[in-house]
Amino acid sequence: MRTIYAFGPFWLDPQANMLYRGTEPLALGRRAVTLLRVLVEHPGALVSKETLIDAAWPGLAIEDSNLTVQIAALRRALVGEPDGARWIETLPRRGYRFVGPVVTKEESDAVAGGQSATPAKITRAQPVPALARDRRDLPLVGSDVVRDADGRTTGAGNRPQSAFHAQGEVNARASGDGFGDTSKRAEHSALRDFRRTGWLSLAPGPHRNRYLAMALAALLGAFWVSVPRSHQKPVDASTYATAPEPTGKTSPLDVPIAILPFTTSLGSPPTGLGERIAHDLASHLPRSGTLRVVPSQSLRDAPPDFKGIDAKLGVRYVVTGTIDTQDEKLQVSAALIDARTGARAWALHIAEDRGQWLAVHNEFIHRATFAIHFQAVRRAGNEPVDATKEPTISQLLRRGQAGLLDNSNSPRYEEARAAFAEVLRREPESVPAMVGLAAYYLQLVADLKIDREPHLTEAEGLLRRALARGTHDHSVHYQLGRLHNLQANLTAALEAFDRVLEIYPSHMPSYAWKGRVLIRLQRSEEALKSIRYATRLNGGTIVPGWQLWIGWAELELGRDEEAREAFNSALAASPHFSYVHASLAALHALRGERDAARQHAVEMRKRTPQLTDEQRLIEFNKGPDNRALRNRLGEGLRLAIEMAGSPPDN
Repeated sequence: MRTIYAFGPFWLDPQANMLYRGTEPLALGRRAVTLLRVLVEHPGALVSKETLIDAAWPGLAIEDSNLTVQIAALRRALVGEPDGARWIETLPRRGYRFVGPVVTKEESDAVAGGQSATPAKITRAQPVPALARDRRDLPLVGSDVVRDADGRTTGAGNRPQSAFHAQGEVNARASGDGFGDTSKRAEHSALRDFRRTGWLSLAPGPHRNRYLAMALAALLGAFWVSVPRSHQKPVDASTYATAPEPTGKTSPLDVPIAILPFTTSLGSPPTGLGERIAHDLASHLPRSGTLRVVPSQSLRDAPPDFKGIDAKLGVRYVVTGTIDTQDEKLQVSAALIDARTGARAWALHIAEDRGQWLAVHNEFIHRATFAIHFQAVRRAGNEPVDATKEPTISQLLRRGQAGLLDNSNSPRYEEARAAFAEVLRREPESVPAMVGLAAYYLQLVADLKIDREPHLTEAEGLLRRALARGTHDHSVHYQLGRLHNLQANLTAALEAFDRVLEIYPSHMPSYAWKGRVLIRLQRSEEALKSIRYATRLNGGTIVPGWQLWIGWAELELGRDEEAREAFNSALAASPHFSYVHASLAALHALRGERDAARQHAVEMRKRTPQLTDEQRLIEFNKGPDNRALRNRLGEGLRLAIEMAGSPPDN
């Protein structure tokens, strides 16, 4: 006798490792079927991510994003049945559960795989009460084991945490409410995901296209959800995740890119490493929602410098790279070549001990992915256009996206608003324009430059409309996370940034943003891990807002000299930033350095004339309820204000 599981028109044969719809076998990989088996064996129960990974990838250290890809493939397979794609529910930051109508059948081993069976015994799974489906005390299958960034096992919930705004390699700007982690992993697991030692799970040659298709399926999945207002319970968008519905349309921000296998010119690197890096980049780059990977075979007849091939071969950029070994050092270089001019648009070089490459491989992939994405968007917005012709929708969107990368004081930032508004005038349901305009408002609110409530309401409405379009765009959830942070819906903010990284694991600013939210929740150690990971992915480039947040966390942990170093770094990069002056005023006051505390308190007042001192105590140190936190920053800031005396207008 053997056990099979039936749900709707589908039935799963665990022994044959096959899923059927009626008598037709479905083209699913072995790992996807294994995951489905574990889920249907425990209908209605939460199955932890660790349990699923151990079942499908026994003995391997892999990213959670691999799990996300396989779950997305399962949802695609089930989408033909009404609500089938929703039979697999995401439990935010915890795991998944199967809520479909499972029937367990016992039948003879002699029954052929594709034939109908007359079961000797049928056991219907106990239904899950409707109310229980929303409870957090559901039965847990498997232990919630967590590994920290160094691979050590910790308790559940003790995970490290994890913008497309950047300066330097990534122009991530500081904002008034903080600055710029995958499948709702428990609390803060993103660092663990991307620092696990081990290769991404790769299929052998003939199966690679299928696995890449699964990766793209994860990117294209759509879901519906409304954005909550600040007084409502936040809605978890991932609960409504569904399989993609192909439209045949190309994104207006589409940038075609080809990736060549990395070559070797010196030494003997690990066999197949060049192909692995190219494969991983090809899997990650499309998740940006902007970059479309085209087959590298199209470059067979391209000139060595790739100059002028953009129109002929339909490739805008080419990624090339080399891998060399010397004295047990592995040197990996990557470059982005402009297929229009043949010029190098970006380059990255790292050197690592040969035996340590496994530990940094994922970081290299994520760092390269986001940097290529950033460069493509920035350069697209700067391309010349014919001033005698009306700009196209794509040109306007690219101009707007590039403008958002600038400081909110720059003229180009204001041009971004005009570009997005024009797109919405022509195409009122343009998701990129809705998200872009919402991002514009959110940044200005955070920078204390426009009225808070009406513009937060406007941004919320835009994001509500974007989500109602069933979008699977990471930028929607990123801006949603920023909105929730400004509205003090901090749990919803963390979940939104988790969702970003489920869709787009290389989105480094979301790690930093999660750190910012964790600081407001007074979880400083977790915040530090998350922000520092973002900084590593950013190549160590100084981002003022991230440095400010690091300083806040260090200050709360009693590490004043580390806080001082971080604050001064932020000040050097952004000398007019009021939050930096407030933070330095607090630090100096706590240290008894009266003159310096007074100086920065006066500068803080100068930069925020619209606020009273009591409002400043709240604005620069907000907690979950938008009230001032009781912490060292607040204590020091109050002392500094007292040292500075009454402001002239009081």
